[in-house]
Amino acid sequence: NVNGSTTEDRTNYFEIVPSNYLELGLYLEADRMGFLVPAMTQEKLDNQRDVVKNERRQRVDNVPYGTAYERIAAALYPPTHPYSWPVIGYMEDLSAASLEDVMEFFRLYYAPNNASLVVSGDFDPKQAKEWVKKYFGPIPMGKPFERPDVQPVTLSEDKRLVVEDKVQLPRLYVTWPSARMNTREDAVREVLGDILSSGKNSRLYKSLVYEKQIAQTVFAFQNGSEIAGEFALQVTAKPGKTLTEMESAVNDVIQHLLNDGVTEREIEKAINAKESQLINRRQTVLGIADALAAYHTLTGDAGNVNKEFDRFKGITPDDVLAEANKVLTAHKVVLSIVPE
Repeated sequence: NVNGSTTEDRTNYFEIVPSNYLELGLYLEADRMGFLVPAMTQEKLDNQRDVVKNERRQRVDNVPYGTAYERIAAALYPPTHPYSWPVIGYMEDLSAASLEDVMEFFRLYYAPNNASLVVSGDFDPKQAKEWVKKYFGPIPMGKPFERPDVQPVTLSEDKRLVVEDKVQLPRLYVTWPSARMNTREDAVREVLGDILSSGKNSRLYKSLVYEKQIAQTVFAFQNGSEIAGEFALQVTAKPGKTLTEMESAVNDVIQHLLNDGVTEREIEKAINAKESQLINRRQTVLGIADALAAYHTLTGDAGNVNKEFDRFKGITPDDVLAEANKVLTAHKVVLSIVPE
């Protein structure tokens, strides 16, 4: 397997190869880092630009509800915030990027001083280090640059958006500014999201989908990133039901939680699920490598991978209620997507 991905916070290239091909994998990555710019041509750029434009068409523009998250981000974050625009870019930006723009971006950000290298699996560490030195050692450092500071976001008022789309069912999105990743607040709010919508006995699912039968699906989740975060609800209405009904029902559930709190049993279920997810993600060589790379890149210490679950230890009903009061009573972005 050879692939790559880009999120708001990092680009990640990876290869999964038989252990006797480790040297080839390291050579290929070093070749990409050290020699992509000399090999770049306008023809290659145009080819890949068209690939990304097609990705945008397939994943965003031609997908029901596909533009929802970029509309929410534009409303949630100020225009200067790096999370305010989509990772894949807008069509006009993709068209405008020149060969020199791309080459200069690569020189600055895809350099050894801004990269983490992880080797995971069955290999001889001494031999691997020799290969790393052989292939990566000659690549010069890039220019120094300033990384974006932590930029927590607040809204001075609720923002409401209504969008017509080629969809069959209305969908409601409610999004609050929230905590960034790898913080205690982030962990408590992840638990809050699970209590609200994970499983058939969760607060929102039980009320909207099972009892009232007004919603097709309902999700609540905390999404912490490197310099900011968001807490979001997403509800898809059943045929004949309106988003006004959805929002009213959601508000009732939230108010009940804020009035009466949560139980130890709900927290226990959520934390058990988190532990299970963490273990499942570490069951493959790629999962281990990805975790080490993410923690080194985003926290500066790959060893923090062993502390990931510590954030969830000792969470109490009072902790969850306090975070719920902070996030769910703040100003928010409400996006309604309705059939054309």
